[in-house]
Amino acid sequence: YPFPKAGGIEIRACHLSNESQSLSWGWRWRRWREEYDMAQKHTLMEDIHTASEWAAGNLSKTGYRADYSLESIREIERWIQENPQLFDGNSGSIIFAIGSYVGETMNRAYHGSWKTDDSDPQGELNIQVQIGTSIFWPVQRVMRRIRDGEENNLYDYVCAADPNAKSMSAGSFLDRFRRKK
Repeated sequence: YPFPKAGGIEIRACHLSNESQSLSWGWRWRRWREEYDMAQKHTLMEDIHTASEWAAGNLSKTGYRADYSLESIREIERWIQENPQLFDGNSGSIIFAIGSYVGETMNRAYHGSWKTDDSDPQGELNIQVQIGTSIFWPVQRVMRRIRDGEENNLYDYVCAADPNAKSMSAGSFLDRFRRKK
């Protein structure tokens, strides 16, 4: 499978707060996975684009802005905060999809490119975005965000990738985060 084997698809069905959202994330994911399993060959690049589009479509259907803009990363943050139950069990596939969306947003915003290794047994976790000479690991960052909380904010991570941003000293970097509290 193209997604982390530890993650699988056996996620619990999540009833979202908005009654008009008739399909749960769990059900949508299982249905998408069944359709995806029909494909015989795939590469990480194909998986990234498929998962990213799946995440964008389902985020949009459930009331979140998912247009690959920098502002949509704030929506991802809100979605993570509002749906913590999705990450209680086997959530590797969702993490991969959200990481793919975050990476694709970085690529579009900063003219980056994907770096993958189809021979890597943990290739889904190690997909990279290269922007200039900098390398970013969006799936790993999503994992840290879920595990460690807001201190690993995805919006700040994406904004830090901006090659045109003024560099700052370690002290001013820390001050930036201290002022937020």
